Amino acid sequence: MKDLLKLFDQFGVPSNFKNFVQFWEKTEEPFIDIELIIDGQNMFNRLVKTKEKLDVIIFAQHGSGSLIGFWNHQKKRHLSEVPIVWIDSNGEPNSVIAKTFDDFLKVLPFDLGIFYDVASAWVNYNLYPELYEYPINDFDEETLSSYIKDAKESYPAYSEFISWLDKTAGLKQSESPHEIILNAIKTEPDFSRYLKAK
Repeated sequence: MKDLLKLFDQFGVPSNFKNFVQFWEKTEEPFIDIELIIDGQNMFNRLVKTKEKLDVIIFAQHGSGSLIGFWNHQKKRHLSEVPIVWIDSNGEPNSVIAKTFDDFLKVLPFDLGIFYDVASAWVNYNLYPELYEYPINDFDEETLSSYIKDAKESYPAYSEFISWLDKTAGLKQSESPHEIILNAIKTEPDFSRYLKAK
């Protein structure tokens, strides 16, 4: 994955991003539905139908073909305080999903599906508030527990990832992952609007 880290040569990167790349390289079994990729920029340009160089650095892909990356909209030299974005393979939602990479890691034990689900719920609520509840109401304790249960049953190295998160990254999985995602969506600029303006 040295080629992946080369994408970040001009930036300072979060220490836990380097740690995560190393963990992903060494883990032989799936631990979550995520694949680190080095050709993400070309994939990103095809999805958003632009040849323009945007302030997005893709580092991973979901099994659906959706992409995850850093959005350096403030053109910072260090990416530790740069939000993480989701670029959907079907066009929506394109959204900020975490304010920092560490926040992204805190939610990751719930698998990548929760990022899509919360972002989609937010889009639906904003388009049709008379039809949809405020998204936070959709993610009760039972629903959140089902994400964890499914991940444990689906990925042989899931427990290894949880151990890495605690001992190496120094983080605990969030008790309110939906709130982390919603807070990022509400406090960062509108990523979907940014893409549509390009």
